[in-house]
Amino acid sequence: MHILFITHYSSLYGANRSLLLLLESLKENNFTPLVFVPDKGQLIDELKKRSIAYRKIKFWAWMGVSSKLFFIKAVMRFILNLLTLPILLFYTKNFKPSVIYSNSSITPVGIYLSIILKIPHIWHIRELGKSDYNLDYDFGRKYFYYFMRKSKAIISISEYVKQNVFIGEWKNVSVVANGVYSDDDIKTLSIKTEKPDNQPFTFLIMSVIHPSKGIEDAIEALKIIKQDFNNIKLVICGGVEDKQYRKYLNDLIIKLDLTEEVSFMGFVDKPIEMYKTADAVLVCSRREAWGRVAAEAMISEVPVIGYNSGGTKEIIIDKYNGLLYNNIKELSVCMKAVILDKKLVEEIKYQAKKFALQNFSVKETSAKILKIITEAAN
Repeated sequence: MHILFITHYSSLYGANRSLLLLLESLKENNFTPLVFVPDKGQLIDELKKRSIAYRKIKFWAWMGVSSKLFFIKAVMRFILNLLTLPILLFYTKNFKPSVIYSNSSITPVGIYLSIILKIPHIWHIRELGKSDYNLDYDFGRKYFYYFMRKSKAIISISEYVKQNVFIGEWKNVSVVANGVYSDDDIKTLSIKTEKPDNQPFTFLIMSVIHPSKGIEDAIEALKIIKQDFNNIKLVICGGVEDKQYRKYLNDLIIKLDLTEEVSFMGFVDKPIEMYKTADAVLVCSRREAWGRVAAEAMISEVPVIGYNSGGTKEIIIDKYNGLLYNNIKELSVCMKAVILDKKLVEEIKYQAKKFALQNFSVKETSAKILKIITEAAN
């Protein structure tokens, strides 16, 4: 079976990392995928390594950040997508897919192709839009819903996304969590790295630099615990999506006298290696659609502390497989706990890995998605 995938970007953040794992599973099950990618980027490099076919064709989103020129930009995006459609149609017809699979809700080109060519469409919804990335639909929610209902099947990344995006009655929405580990990952993680005794206790944030990610919580909580612990640090890994927010964080770090304790690593393409260096992982996003980082921390046996909302609290059970907080003071208490309470940490690590092994296997989540794809094609 041929399956056409549409991804709205070419970096290696959560949605595309999940896509790569799914594509590998498809190939193992004798499916033939083709990926439409809008730009050059690391995703293309990874597709080449895996001998997965792709086409780099520029297309656009149907969402954007609200501004005075928002409507003009929305119309421009719409026109540009229409102008690109003939190229997309040409390659789609040549490939002859049984299903078209949009890997996020950010771009509409997959559903446009589906309607024109009468090919079943699946939409994988991984984001909230307004709540997590401050994105508004170009022509309003009704326009968005109109095309959503044209899809043969919809996959929601979490119950939280399903409840917040799909208002009203929807019969074709399935909730499937991301798979975050393969058998090879388990082998890699089994190779333990000994940490030097004098190494600072390291808190890790794996996140794009964006206001929705709540990184300032971690910085302010670090200032609180610095009064009691002097050998600590906070490492932040992720590309900059908002330069003003990055400047705000820099200014905050200087103001709180934390320049020696906080470092920015930029984007990292091998997250597993970062988890190996961490003593605890922080997920501070206010409205996380699912919580991939929390799941990855669990499988990596690193205690995770997360903000008590959204998709994060679907994954973390407080004081069982992680810790939850509601404000900066509570976060500082949790951070102190993972430094001091070794018994609690060992119990959390044990339960977290057990939970992750039961719920976040690529093999199992891919099987659920393959079932949805097969049903949509028939």
